[in-house]
Amino acid sequence: MDPDLDPSLPKTPLARLGTIIHQVVRDASRKGQSRIAPLVMARLADRTDSIASYAGPSGRLPLSQAIRRSVLLKRIGHAQKQYSEKFVGDSYRGSRGSSSPPRGPREAVDPLPSAGSLSLIEETLESSRLQLRGQVDRLDRDDSGNVEISDFKTGRLHDSEGSLHADHRLQLLGYGLLAREVGVVGLISLRLVGSDGEERFPFDAEAEEEVRDLLGTLIASIPRDESLPAEQLARVGPACRFCAFRPSCSRYVREAPALWASDEPPAWLPCDSWGRIERIESADPALCHLYILDEAGRLTSVRNVPSGLLPAGLQAGDRAVCFSLNPVPKLSRTRPDNFELIDPVHLAESAHGAKVFFEQTGVVGSDAAQ
Repeated sequence: MDPDLDPSLPKTPLARLGTIIHQVVRDASRKGQSRIAPLVMARLADRTDSIASYAGPSGRLPLSQAIRRSVLLKRIGHAQKQYSEKFVGDSYRGSRGSSSPPRGPREAVDPLPSAGSLSLIEETLESSRLQLRGQVDRLDRDDSGNVEISDFKTGRLHDSEGSLHADHRLQLLGYGLLAREVGVVGLISLRLVGSDGEERFPFDAEAEEEVRDLLGTLIASIPRDESLPAEQLARVGPACRFCAFRPSCSRYVREAPALWASDEPPAWLPCDSWGRIERIESADPALCHLYILDEAGRLTSVRNVPSGLLPAGLQAGDRAVCFSLNPVPKLSRTRPDNFELIDPVHLAESAHGAKVFFEQTGVVGSDAAQ
């Protein structure tokens, strides 16, 4: 792969939407605005918030058209509900005994007030001793000194099997540890709120020991003021599915094919495929299908690839490397053998977060969604 090419994957439409919602929430909270849904829709109407569409004369697609309208309205409605709960103290179920409205975002990092009830929004907590910093969505403390920390997600908290995403839990445990470091001595409870419900769990002695051990291991593996090769630190696992840098991760590229070929491929495997092109078929003048003998020895297909993405002279025997495709059939989240880059009928269903590379007889070419 050409080292001059950007190897990172573009954000998916839903990830872009989540970023916009967080930006709007932060601005609206500072200005005391109560409704964010119209502000989010206004941002989505802006042509600067667009993504590669693989189609059309401009090659760009407004973000509002890259997400199914039913999904878009559901996400924005859920964000408005969370915002009202998060920033209007009277409607916040976790707030105990606080008679004043929650404080808005603070730029400075300083210790929490030593006594009394309080509610803080977008509060930055930091420990130089632990080399750890985080920004909590909401922190509420009652008169007894007990604290509840809440984190609000625009998406789901649970995977397809109903299990809480491990990274969500770990994030909250980190917030709990930071709360201890900045002087919280009372009980700490943690709360996650997502589109599929909420989860609560205590930050007890067992949880604190767990996160301190993990943090200690991480700090030991990455000493301060030292640089280590990514290959030494990388681990292939569930985080790979959401990692934008896996195209340049030699460990992932080396180990993924063995997982493709395993009897029970893990459900978290990203929809990626790479190997030798066996043949190229034209679906119509604008689209083609690639048939790839992948590095697990399977014949896979990548359907509906815009012909304009293919470098001139691409042929059987050349190499194709494809990341973040859509599975075919789409309803299956088990490891698929076939993929799709765009959906010509329903453009919002296309793999807008995808990236495709080609290698031709020693000459590397690339084109991708940016």
